[in-house]
Amino acid sequence: QEFSSSGVWIRQIGSKGKADGQLHGPRGLGVDTRTGNVIVCEVFNFRVQISNKEGQSLKIFAKQEMLWRGEGGLAVDLKGMSSLLMRQ
Repeated sequence: QEFSSSGVWIRQIGSKGKADGQLHGPRGLGVDTRTGNVIVCEVFNFRVQISNKEGQSLKIFAKQEMLWRGEGGLAVDLKGMSSLLMRQ
C-alpha cells in the first residue's frame, strides 16, 4: 500500500495471487530510487517481482521452488538496482 507523508492512504499495489502483478507471501520490499520501481520478495510464489509505481509487473525472476525456503528478504543499494541482495 502507498501512503502520503501525512499518513493518508493513496493506493494499493497488487492483489493476492500467483499471476503477474499479484503477490503471495511478500516478505521483503525495496524501491529503486532512480525509477520508483517496487521490488518484492515473495516466499509463497518463490520469486522476486519488480513492478512500476503503478503496480504493472515489469520483471519476475528466481521462480524456482528450490531457491526459497521459509522467510525471505531483500535489500537494494543506495544507487537503486545496481545491487540487489536477497536472503533466503
